[in-house]
Amino acid sequence: MNFLKLLRQPKGTLLILTIMSCLQLNSQEACRIEYDNDSNGIINTVDHKRYDENGNTIYLGRDGGADGVIDGATTYAYDSISNFLGLQSDRNNDGLIDALSIYTYDSLGNQLTYDYDENNDGEPDLSERFHYNENGDLIKFERFGSDRSILVLYLYFYGTSFNLDSTFQYFGMDSTLRSFQYFEYDEYNREVMEFHDNNRDGIPNRILKTAYYEDSSVKQVIQLKSIGGNPERIDSFGYFSTGWVRYTTIDTDSDGILDKAEEVTFRDDG
Repeated sequence: MNFLKLLRQPKGTLLILTIMSCLQLNSQEACRIEYDNDSNGIINTVDHKRYDENGNTIYLGRDGGADGVIDGATTYAYDSISNFLGLQSDRNNDGLIDALSIYTYDSLGNQLTYDYDENNDGEPDLSERFHYNENGDLIKFERFGSDRSILVLYLYFYGTSFNLDSTFQYFGMDSTLRSFQYFEYDEYNREVMEFHDNNRDGIPNRILKTAYYEDSSVKQVIQLKSIGGNPERIDSFGYFSTGWVRYTTIDTDSDGILDKAEEVTFRDDG
């Protein structure tokens, strides 16, 4: 982890948001992350993180008052190919597990289940199930409440090029159609247009238009309210040669003035 700091620049005001320092401990890496959210030189919060040899976070301890006392801690688990298996949360750092999440996958690495137990009583308070076709494409997603009643159902459909063609979202036990989306792709099978019809009237009321660099990394995402309408938001991205995001800028009202900008810098050793 050579990441040193993240600079946030809303409306031209430079803030040092994050400063990270790390030590190598055998095959793991331990990092201290300090947050100065008010840009007044005073550290508000400190996170203590540990990473495994694959760069996955395996421990997070949060010192919410930056007073040297860990207020709560979370541990994370992964399988041999870095699939995320779950987490255990000790919210007041008393050594007892307060909440946990569990994930499972099929032999292809596709996620099959997610269960969240809010109070660690052995009964999931929220569950999700994922279903795939023979090509490994997601075709159905279900979310259930603690009483096993269905909260949300998504159905996914694919075109002849195996790109996602459309999705339909149903809400609640009555299977009422809530919204649907459809997509367009360029000759390189990159998604260039995403249409959202949240009123179910056949007229998109939210459109995302994506532009790419030559290496297919995302250059810009433009959000519009209608076809041919003026942009409502523009997100732009730049990258290091390694593929890491170097900066992001957000113009939330498309007035040419950046409402948010973030830039990553690294130590001299890269």
